[in-house]
Amino acid sequence: MDKKKLANFKHKLEDVRNRLSGGVKKALQDSNNEVKGGVPDISDEASRTYARQVILNLGEKERDELKLVELALSKISEGTYGTCDSCEGKIPEGRLEAVPYTRYCVQCQNAKEGH
Repeated sequence: MDKKKLANFKHKLEDVRNRLSGGVKKALQDSNNEVKGGVPDISDEASRTYARQVILNLGEKERDELKLVELALSKISEGTYGTCDSCEGKIPEGRLEAVPYTRYCVQCQNAKEGH
């Protein structure tokens, strides 16, 4: 992959990282705000508990995605970006455009998901 394309992917990954970092912080803050709120009755408590769990789950998904972004950025530094973690083949640029932090080529991802 040429340097210009690699720089473009690095920029995309940094944008995703910045977006996710803000999202994780917001989810944690929203969760803390939910915990601090008063609970007038049992149905409100159930609603708050459910809302808190949804917020925390979203935060967990964002944290997992953030880990993948960090891994992809380190691969750029190491010179291994765009290489499938499973078969070590090249990941098509179209796939990297769609999901710049993907770890697998299409075939290996499908095999991993059992398709």
